Amino acid sequence: MAKNYTIAGVHDGFGSQYLKKMGGFSLCAIWPSGYNYIHTPFRMLDQLSPDWVPKLNKFIGIPDNRGPRIHVRQPIYRNAHRQPNKFFNENTMDMLREYYWSTEKPSDCKTDICIHIRRGDLHLKHVRKRDLMAWAHNRMSPNEYYKENIPKILRRFPDEAITIHTDGEPEELQDIMGDWEESLKQRVFCKFKVDIRNTFHDMVTCKRLFLARSSLSFAAGLLNFSKEIYFQNGPANGQTANPLSFWKNWSIFEHEPL
Repeated sequence: MAKNYTIAGVHDGFGSQYLKKMGGFSLCAIWPSGYNYIHTPFRMLDQLSPDWVPKLNKFIGIPDNRGPRIHVRQPIYRNAHRQPNKFFNENTMDMLREYYWSTEKPSDCKTDICIHIRRGDLHLKHVRKRDLMAWAHNRMSPNEYYKENIPKILRRFPDEAITIHTDGEPEELQDIMGDWEESLKQRVFCKFKVDIRNTFHDMVTCKRLFLARSSLSFAAGLLNFSKEIYFQNGPANGQTANPLSFWKNWSIFEHEPL
């Protein structure tokens, strides 16, 4: 007899919780004789006020099907993140995409390319300084990385523009574009701390998505239909350490001319 499995009691950010639920859903879809997925909606979300909880529960579209007795609450969803090609396969993702598109969405991304630059949670006040340094090393790419690589992307795709989404402040990114030629700057549009639904949906609907080391852009990459997803090398948490096999890597731009 299949066991009822749910993911509840986690209190991290929207991207991280959504990616966990994707993992649990996918695990149950692969092992239907072993587990039934019982969806527990978000109850609280780090860095967001409580009024965002019902909005984002509606946004992802997965229906609340609580009611049956829950047999398993352990983090077995981690199996999906260890073997993403097995669990986040096309059939599973089609089901999650159908849920996602079942509710109202913002307009699609207005540029072909979308880049996620993770910054905002670097400044959480409750994180100790030592922990903050380790967090930054593992999860944040420095401005120099983007200053060097974004112009290479623009030159590789000369007819396309870029939307940069970040949860940081404008002054944090000033030195990225400071020395670029004007023709490149005119093709880059930065969005700072906009509605998270707009940020996420831009990443889902763009033609080429460049991920940060974050669960938010990783989850959007799974839902993106384009198949042109660029993954960053470097330390990451367990949820984002293993890309899908057909995803490309930012490193392919290393030999592009500056």
